[in-house]
Amino acid sequence: MEAPLLSSSKRNGSRVSEAQSLREFAKFVRAFGFGGLRPGTPLSLEDAKRLIQQYVDRYNNVRLHSAIGYVTPNDLLAGPQAKIHAERDRKLEAARLLRKSRRQQAA
Repeated sequence: MEAPLLSSSKRNGSRVSEAQSLREFAKFVRAFGFGGLRPGTPLSLEDAKRLIQQYVDRYNNVRLHSAIGYVTPNDLLAGPQAKIHAERDRKLEAARLLRKSRRQQAA
């Protein structure tokens, strides 16, 4: 004798069998590519060292830090942060002037 399929209710009140729920879940997993391991999970000591080095490189060379004026730590240590801030100020002022002239033309 086979065990009966269990059923549950969806939010809209319709009944769904356990098999249908499992098929929908499997379709969801396939669609989003969820595997057994999370992406970036180290599989060995060397892999862990490589992932940590990638993180440190990104943290120091790419990521902008709000506590040091939205520059990277390497830019702060190398000294070009004043040049970076001056370039940002120039771009912001140019954008302000452009907005002001567009508002005047629209009026």
